[in-house]
Amino acid sequence: MKKLFLSLLMTAILGTSFGQVFQVPERTVEQKFNRNLYMVYVMAAVGINQAKESGMTVEEYGEKIGDLFKLSWNKEQGFTGLVNGILFNLESSRLAQDPPIEIVEQNENKMVFDWKPSYKELFSDGPLYDISYEEFSLWWNIVDIQIAEYLGATYKQEELDNDMLRITLTKLE
Repeated sequence: MKKLFLSLLMTAILGTSFGQVFQVPERTVEQKFNRNLYMVYVMAAVGINQAKESGMTVEEYGEKIGDLFKLSWNKEQGFTGLVNGILFNLESSRLAQDPPIEIVEQNENKMVFDWKPSYKELFSDGPLYDISYEEFSLWWNIVDIQIAEYLGATYKQEELDNDMLRITLTKLE
């Protein structure tokens, strides 16, 4: 009798959960983009976390990832390729509500622009996967420094008072 009762109870419990009808959610293109961008940032934060837990510094991990990423950039395009690539990547990661990238100065050897890092919002409540905004931003900076050096340039990123980053790309002589 006890086995019969347990069998009926389990059937009722399992039957209820198996009765759930799942549906693929309908998402706008903007919702999909925002979610994918969030996932990219989270994966980067988790990577930084794992590197730190393995004994690497944020700087060392940034150099390692930068050394991997830089090989996907066309070295022959040099400074022009760097500027176009950085602008393309950052504009592609700009949320609809973020201000546009503002070019402050440009000539054949230098490009200065302001960009609002959309990843900053992820840290509004504190660290993300035990990674602070400052650590994430440092990692981002070092990755781009590695790419810039590979392409014969320098990359400098500085925090402005208005939640923007000023990015300076300078061609090496």
